[in-house]
Amino acid sequence: MEKCIVCLKDDHPTTLIKLRQKGCLGIIKASQERGDCLSALEDAKPENKRGRPALQEDGFYKIVDFLKHHDDEQISISDLVEKMDEMCDWNAYSQMYLKKRLKQHFGDEIIITDIPGRKSVVTLRETVTCILQDYYQRPSNLNPDDEKRALIRAAAKLIKSDIRSVDTTKSIYPTPANIASVDNNLSYLPESLLLFLSNIFSEKDPSVKIASIGQAVMQASRPRALITPLQLGLGVQVHHNFASRFLVSTLNSLGFCSSYYEVQKFESSAAAVQGVDLPGDISNSFVQFVADNVDHNTRTIDGLNTFHGMGIIAGITPGTKRTQPIPRIAFSTDEIKALAKIEIKYYKPQSDRMAELSYAELKNLNTLDKTFRLDLLSVIIWPLKYPIPMWSGFMQMVQTGDYPGKSSVSFLPMIDLNASDMTCIYSTLNFVANQAKRYDITAILTFDQPLYWKALSIVENENPGSTLKSMVLRLGPFHTEMSFLGSIGNLMSNTGLKEMLELIYAPNAVTHILSGKAVARAFRGHMLVDTALYCLLIADIFNIDVSKLLEEPNSTLETTEMKEIDELYSQLSSGELSASEAGESDVLKNLEATVQEKNRKF
Repeated sequence: MEKCIVCLKDDHPTTLIKLRQKGCLGIIKASQERGDCLSALEDAKPENKRGRPALQEDGFYKIVDFLKHHDDEQISISDLVEKMDEMCDWNAYSQMYLKKRLKQHFGDEIIITDIPGRKSVVTLRETVTCILQDYYQRPSNLNPDDEKRALIRAAAKLIKSDIRSVDTTKSIYPTPANIASVDNNLSYLPESLLLFLSNIFSEKDPSVKIASIGQAVMQASRPRALITPLQLGLGVQVHHNFASRFLVSTLNSLGFCSSYYEVQKFESSAAAVQGVDLPGDISNSFVQFVADNVDHNTRTIDGLNTFHGMGIIAGITPGTKRTQPIPRIAFSTDEIKALAKIEIKYYKPQSDRMAELSYAELKNLNTLDKTFRLDLLSVIIWPLKYPIPMWSGFMQMVQTGDYPGKSSVSFLPMIDLNASDMTCIYSTLNFVANQAKRYDITAILTFDQPLYWKALSIVENENPGSTLKSMVLRLGPFHTEMSFLGSIGNLMSNTGLKEMLELIYAPNAVTHILSGKAVARAFRGHMLVDTALYCLLIADIFNIDVSKLLEEPNSTLETTEMKEIDELYSQLSSGELSASEAGESDVLKNLEATVQEKNRKF
């Protein structure tokens, strides 16, 4: 018996693999010459040793061969044991021992993912050494095109090997922070794939495209093992905005987003996890609840039985976000209903105290606000200085202060009752009161006018010790604004206002503006009319020719008072004067008195 020269001196990977497969890991009887040694290897057979029966060994090598040719990377250890049972007449290894043997046999070429409470998943990957060895062993007489194909195949194998090496888990979904962060999405890609894509794109900053296409490649390479952040995010966003299964499925078939099934599973998991909780830490935020009727035209044959209910949201300022990850769990519709359910409390009137209500006199807020004259400055400056921002832009330019941050909206469960029903409103009030008590905040609830009046009557008729007594009810300002704009249209009918607005908007739009329905257009239109009237008024006071204003914007500053107003505006715009200082300036007070006197003459 002599030591095998191949085992001791030749580190050829292919030969070593053959040695392992033949069971020759130590000493074999062979010639010192390489050719004789290799031929002896072909005839060598593994020796029968004590321990596991030979039938199990044969079954193990069949499992090894099955793994090499099995393309399903999600096969588990338990699946392999069942497969080995079939091959060995139900005499397979245990899961623990099979896992040990697989690690010994494949070494770095196998990845076994152990997740507590779940099956161990087996994934084979080719090592860099094997891939490069196969590439360098290619025939040397290849033409340039074949050389290029061989190089591309080797690069693809290297990238796929790195993709298979990525640690993954499908037990939780990617967090919103990971989906929104470009850096996190780039770090999700293996280094080889990131390098490959970075050398393809020629844009100045292709980071988002690299992350998107890279994750699409990873998802296509491991469809049953990965849930890539951008793929999931796009699927959820498309479904939220368009509610189209066809669109989500089409994008999924093209490899751009997750499947429709996965999107629905995410939404049900997110709904179940949230329940009636408010997201994040709201201890330093202002929370206001808003409730209003919600209607959904359910498709029915006769057009009846449509959905009319009460929808509730919570506005949080500054906004908060949910930080805890969403587990990937299958929830049924009944389970979600049970998790997010509002208790229905039947309302029984106890008394009628609404007849005793008295309305307090509104205070004049002008004495408290030192900046109210800035409204006048924003319109009288137009004929003196052109062009300048409109009222909204002017106020954003001159007002300063701490910005609390963008608000966030959290959707709460709906009540499947008619929103105007007293029982529905009473249940809403109790739900909001309990939520406020739970988070130790003041219960502030906003209704529109019809629901506000009914909610107010419920609160006023409650007993003094009721939790609803401490609730702050607010009338939604939108309907008040609509009513105010509609009153302007009614009072100013047949005065030429309609014809003036038709110079800006279409006639049909003006009809909605004057009725108060088109709020945004009405606000802008009335502000333009107000500015134009003040321009004519100031032009009359200072004898300014408005027709020459566009040709010579700064040619009107002739009197001392006009120059002082222009200087006041410049100092306010540059920050030399604060809003309160500008509002209390003598020149603005004098001009206010002049304008009021002129208005009385008209």
